[in-house]
Amino acid sequence: MESKFLRNLQIGFSISFILLIISSTASFMSIKKFRDNQTRVEQTLEFLNTLNNINVNLKDKIIGIRGKLLSKDNKYSKTYYASIIPGDSLLSTLDVLVTNNPVQIRNAKELSIACRKYFVITQNIMSQIDNGNTVSYSIMETGREQTEVIQSIINKMKNMEHLLLKKRNEVSAQSAGTTPILLVVTSLLSLLITLIFYFRIRTDFKQRDELKNQLLQKDKDTTESILKIAEIAHQISLGDFSTRVDADDFGLLSKISNSLNSMAESLEVSFGKLNDEEWLQKGIASLNKKLLGNKTVNQICEESLSELIFYGQCEVGGLYVFEDGKITLKSFYNKEAFMKTSFNEGEGLIGQVFKDGVLKNIGDLGPDYFITTASGKIKLNHLLLIPIINANLTIGIIELGCSSKFTEVDILYHQTCGVSIGAALVSAKFRRNIQNLLEETQTQTEELQAQHSELENLN
Repeated sequence: MESKFLRNLQIGFSISFILLIISSTASFMSIKKFRDNQTRVEQTLEFLNTLNNINVNLKDKIIGIRGKLLSKDNKYSKTYYASIIPGDSLLSTLDVLVTNNPVQIRNAKELSIACRKYFVITQNIMSQIDNGNTVSYSIMETGREQTEVIQSIINKMKNMEHLLLKKRNEVSAQSAGTTPILLVVTSLLSLLITLIFYFRIRTDFKQRDELKNQLLQKDKDTTESILKIAEIAHQISLGDFSTRVDADDFGLLSKISNSLNSMAESLEVSFGKLNDEEWLQKGIASLNKKLLGNKTVNQICEESLSELIFYGQCEVGGLYVFEDGKITLKSFYNKEAFMKTSFNEGEGLIGQVFKDGVLKNIGDLGPDYFITTASGKIKLNHLLLIPIINANLTIGIIELGCSSKFTEVDILYHQTCGVSIGAALVSAKFRRNIQNLLEETQTQTEELQAQHSELENLN
């Protein structure tokens, strides 16, 4: 079976290859012959055009002489003098075009000699006119006879070129007709051979394929199903718990795929909660670590806002603290025009959230909310307002802007951080008040000591 299959392939490709070489060679020779003959046709057309131009140039000389002869005015002889240089150029062009034709070379020389003789005659006529002499009949007759000689040579050369043009056009037509016929014949032969061997090879291949499918189909299906399930199980083991199995693809193994899907769903939920919890605890611990120490209110505001921005991956933010009856901006990150420096209680979103003491998450912000960069502007889509709470009292507001949506764990993280920051701010304010009281007490003590010293001096 295999040797027959290979033999059919070898025979078919060999015959097709030979036909391809024959048709390509014949096409190349025919096209080359056509192109060469076409070049000769173009040369003939250029030659005929040059002869026509020489004839026109001769007529320009005749017109100039007649005009000067009749009017004695130089303006009528301009065509004569304007035709002298182009006439020489046309004769030179003609010499170049007849290099491959000996007969036309002789004719071109005769034409050149005749044109020069005519030029001498015309120059003599123009000279006599310019001198005021009467041009004799014999000179005029000589000029006429010379023009007839020139015209005879031109007609002879044209007739010869027309015969050559006719022959070359016939050769071109023959080449143009032979090439398509040759291509059609070889294409039909190639197509016929291809179809014959295609059906022979197709029959052999179909028999082999049917035998193979009957022996391996069940084993193949089972193997593919196991490999797919194994691959999905491997992905789950690597932590990709979003992978699911389409049970319809595995036939008898669909029960295993259903169990695998249930396991993946349970693992995805469990590990998702663990990851969120780990991320939350890590963020809270990192913030609490930064809040440790005897830090001022401004230091707490700066460091806590920076931590919230970077850990929560926000783009803009501000931290407001309630002082002296105003909600005042103490710290900001990437401050934009829409961020005010102070609010009254109940004024705007900041003031309202401060008054209510309830976190507010706002999405689909208008076009006025954006952050500015060196290369342009980035649109802010979501805004989160977190109250800073201590002992159930709101003492400040954290405003965070982000281009992406705040998730539930993000909101829980920022809400928890608001409580931690509130405790730190209260402690910082308490330390500041104690420090102020100590400074006042020290000042009063110094004043009492000074008064005591004055009383002793008086006594």
